[in-house]
Amino acid sequence: MRVEFEMLGPLVVRSEGAALALGGGRQRALLGLLLVHANEVMPRDRIVDELWPDSEPAAATRSLHVYVSSLRKALGAGAAVLVTRPPGYALEAPPEAIDARRFERLAAEGRAALADGDAEQAAACLRTALGLWRGDVLADIADERFAALEAARLADLRLAALEDLLAAELALGRHEHALPQLETLVAAEPLRERLRAQLMLALYRSGRQAEALEVYRQTRRLLVEELGIEPGIELRRLEQAILAQSPEIAPPPKPRRALPTPPSSMIGRDDELATLTGLLLRDDVRLVTLTGPGGVGKTRLALEAARQLDDRLAGGACFVDVASVRSASLLLPAVARALAVVPEPDEAEVDAIARVLHRQPTLLVLDNLEQVVDAAPRIADLLAAAPSAIVLATSRAALRLLSEYEHPVPPLRGDDSVALFCRRARAVQPSFEPSAAIEEICARLEGLPLAIELAAARTRVLPPDLLLERLEHRLPMLVGGARDLPERQRTLEATIAWSFELLEPEDRVAFARFSVFSDGSRLEAAEAVCETTVDVLERLADNSLLRIADGRIAMLETIREFAAARLAESPDEQRVRHRHLAWFVALAVAAEPELPGTRQTEWFDRLQVDQANIRAAIRYALAVGRGDDALTAAAALRHFWWIRAHYGVGRRLLEDALAAAGEADPALRERALTGVGILAAEQGDFAAAAEAFGEALVLARAQGDTGRTAVTLANLGNIAFFQGDVRSAREAYVEGLRLARDTGALRRVATLSENLGLLELAEGNLDLAVTMIENAIDAARSAGDFHELAACLRSIGRVRFARGELEAAEAHFLESLELVRRIGDQRSLADWLEGWARGCIARGEPARCLLLLGAADALREAIGAARAPDYRRWYDELLASAASALTAETVESSLTAGRLLTPDAAVVEALGGID
Repeated sequence: MRVEFEMLGPLVVRSEGAALALGGGRQRALLGLLLVHANEVMPRDRIVDELWPDSEPAAATRSLHVYVSSLRKALGAGAAVLVTRPPGYALEAPPEAIDARRFERLAAEGRAALADGDAEQAAACLRTALGLWRGDVLADIADERFAALEAARLADLRLAALEDLLAAELALGRHEHALPQLETLVAAEPLRERLRAQLMLALYRSGRQAEALEVYRQTRRLLVEELGIEPGIELRRLEQAILAQSPEIAPPPKPRRALPTPPSSMIGRDDELATLTGLLLRDDVRLVTLTGPGGVGKTRLALEAARQLDDRLAGGACFVDVASVRSASLLLPAVARALAVVPEPDEAEVDAIARVLHRQPTLLVLDNLEQVVDAAPRIADLLAAAPSAIVLATSRAALRLLSEYEHPVPPLRGDDSVALFCRRARAVQPSFEPSAAIEEICARLEGLPLAIELAAARTRVLPPDLLLERLEHRLPMLVGGARDLPERQRTLEATIAWSFELLEPEDRVAFARFSVFSDGSRLEAAEAVCETTVDVLERLADNSLLRIADGRIAMLETIREFAAARLAESPDEQRVRHRHLAWFVALAVAAEPELPGTRQTEWFDRLQVDQANIRAAIRYALAVGRGDDALTAAAALRHFWWIRAHYGVGRRLLEDALAAAGEADPALRERALTGVGILAAEQGDFAAAAEAFGEALVLARAQGDTGRTAVTLANLGNIAFFQGDVRSAREAYVEGLRLARDTGALRRVATLSENLGLLELAEGNLDLAVTMIENAIDAARSAGDFHELAACLRSIGRVRFARGELEAAEAHFLESLELVRRIGDQRSLADWLEGWARGCIARGEPARCLLLLGAADALREAIGAARAPDYRRWYDELLASAASALTAETVESSLTAGRLLTPDAAVVEALGGID
């Protein structure tokens, strides 16, 4: 796994291209400091001096440990890791994994190439180097002293690289392109003679001799007045060459070719465009293929890149539309016609093209190559014969050439999608006014530009609200494209059909079958359910009908709707849906014993990404009368739905499966009823929970299953405790604990011991509570159940708070937090925020306490989790204590601010309390 660090702008870390969540400002500052000193050991005391100069050393060291732990979790295990090396820490990362180090290398290579007279190579290196910059160095932590020093150093190197690049551009005759940037730079750096000389040369070559000489006069006046010196010899020689109109400073000739003019400006895609142009200007890149489904905007992006590079390449850019080419043998003749190349007698087209291009870098845009991908070898021949040629291809399928850089074109982002919709809607209805429905329409259409434009065109007769209602079935709505569009782009269905018709028969079958998956699938599931091979799935991905990443396959919903229609026409639709059901029932059964164990995090994550498939499979089983299958899967997943806070969905599916299964296996019914009870209790429906647990207990006792009996006793004890019946709760807990110990079930021992400890806490028996919960912690650690261990640690923390042991309580809560984050348990995170808020009161921070209570309120509301009565009492006490120290306005503003925090931001705010 490749981890890359970006510091030439706000601090970003990417793993396999995806940006990682790095936490708050102090955590980012720690990472920035280690990154500036990458591959060096940074002593702890030096880190503390840099980041916490005014803090008490012990508290600062404790904060450092917390942030190092959080950073390790954020970075994960990969090529770059945060390691402990006495007397401190080191960030180990290859220089190529850090954008600033790559910039320095490329800038040095560019300067060397310029000195050797290879301006093209220099420009390519320097452009790539400068393209790494996204803004000010470490912009989000720029106030840190170390960041400011590194920013100043790199800014000097960047300015020198800019001067080198402009020198290369001028050597290549690109003065018109360089002129605006030179004017800006001279205004910002008026005393740099090299920049002023470059500006004079660019003005002269642009036919502005008088202005070039005026720049010299201004420069001389400024140098004399500011520094008391005359201009250097190079500047004086350039003035004389301009006065003499010396041929030595004349621009080289450059061929020009017309590019198609788009009907309107491009919306969004600034990042994609910058990445693409940077890629095309790299010296080691000769072929880039823009891939993506029909209508995603490949041609538009390619045209914009060509327009930007037309001035920057000595040979300019040439656009070749090959949509009408149906034979591989006709591709190079089409390129030759676009270049106005006439082959000599007996001269091959590839040689004629190479002869005309000479050694001037030229961009060839080959648009719509998907129907002649077998022409790829001819493109390879062209690149070999014409070393100056750079090819930018657009195709729904990759060309599969060794020299190819595939560049998938993503759908538009949210704001850009809305802007495109509004522009197209106003084109057909000038009085169009945006509404709240537009954002949802664009989300339903997954940011696909063609789909958005077709939908917007319908606003002539359908207001956005009505259009949104009709988008459940997208394809019939997305018709009526402009008449000057190709026929294949006048409806979205025609666009997808164009790709579908290019497939081989077995690929079409797999394409239709894959529509049975909801929100994608793992590779092995697709192979089994679709009865296909990796090769076929890769071909579908090559044709932009599937997306494959990290062993998982996905399909855009608009494409899936088309594929589902093909599956519905197929005689094996039901067999495919039965295989889908069987696969996910088996997955649920395999997951059940793992969910409470040491691999629970891995299994929670696996089920999370497949939850849409699991729900679809269970609903299908219910629809076709396979209640036993539905109940088997639903009961097996009860722990997942609980921990990952799918309370409403999980409860409904369990209840529906219980009703459909009738007289199912008693053991299966007992587990399902237990699941219903747990989820109902989380929703605050204690009456329904008690009823479900009561039925489960009858079934468990009837089977003589002491382990399951212990589970149901624990759950019934909780309900009694919540309802204030301490005696019944204690009886249930004690009996359950005895049964759990008899069967050696450590996880159940932990749960029941913790419950008894909380009961003692409620009764004020703090010493006994400590004993019971410490026993629970030992059992939970031995069982390897992270969820139960995290709960026990929070419980012991609550007892420590009650005894006034602040430092010990915080240590327990910090360990609990790490486990809660690991398993992704949102309800437990709400419990943690409320528990940690008690420490804020102890430290005299009532406003921070209220902030965390507000954040817990928002999180519980988001996941639909009610507060258990014991936590309600805890919450009310904290609220009253904090409110007594503040004004009513401050109480309300702090709670409101907390409700606006994301869970991660709330944790950062909580930990800020121990800085």
